[in-house]
Amino acid sequence: MERFTEWNGEQWIPVQKRINGGYPGNKACMGRLAAYEDTGLTPEEIMDGQLLTGWIPVEERMPESEKEVYIQTARGTVTTAIYEDGKVSEDDSCWNWTDIDFNYDEVTDINYVPEGWWEYRHFNPDDVYNNIVDEAVIAWMPLPKPYKIK
Repeated sequence: MERFTEWNGEQWIPVQKRINGGYPGNKACMGRLAAYEDTGLTPEEIMDGQLLTGWIPVEERMPESEKEVYIQTARGTVTTAIYEDGKVSEDDSCWNWTDIDFNYDEVTDINYVPEGWWEYRHFNPDDVYNNIVDEAVIAWMPLPKPYKIK
């Protein structure tokens, strides 16, 4: 990767060589920064190799609630699923929930989606739409961006 910065012994400074007849501008620098930020990884995680695999152990962090991701279970199953943190109400959820035992809050009179991993493709007996993942989830990773026809 071509760097936009270099260490001068005291601090990071912009690279002094010209690129394509000019110095790297804000737009190029911001594009690279955005690509790094899109990984969702810290510099430590990148150095640990997670950038190469994309898998994030659940012990480190969980995905955003209700965002579909890939999961891997302790048995080796890989599928897509969503994580629910137990704080999303049935009404606020972006998913259609059927035949599940909600966590009911009597004070607010609100049904909350139970915490856990849910999916609708792999663990689906009798074509039920949403199913609890009944294997221990050990890691997850964001879904790739959709393919775009050029």
